[in-house]
Amino acid sequence: MLSPVRRCYGRENKLILSFPPAPEPLDASPAELRPDLVKLDRGLIRDLQGDDPRLPLVTALIRYAHDLGIRVVAEGIETEAELRTVAELGVDCGQGYFLGRPAAGLTGLSREAAALWPGLTR
Repeated sequence: MLSPVRRCYGRENKLILSFPPAPEPLDASPAELRPDLVKLDRGLIRDLQGDDPRLPLVTALIRYAHDLGIRVVAEGIETEAELRTVAELGVDCGQGYFLGRPAAGLTGLSREAAALWPGLTR
């Protein structure tokens, strides 16, 4: 079940790796870095569904991270379809407007997201 992103950003996290990475090349692979969390950029998530050509890449990144014991967060979830897709692909956490608008403090999930997966609010 997809968890709200705040559960992924606990104090125990020491290293977060983003995909795609910054313009500078990585000097080590995720297997060598062993980050606590891998973030999938919203460019990979936007409009992701069905027969999108990015689907095999996103699926492989999620599988690779999970094989290494690394949690995955999808950034930029703005629609129900995107939330359903990343949840089906096995992403551990999510963040984006569909889950909740930016706020000064933690406010919980949007009603739409909470209705989609009631278990997210636990």
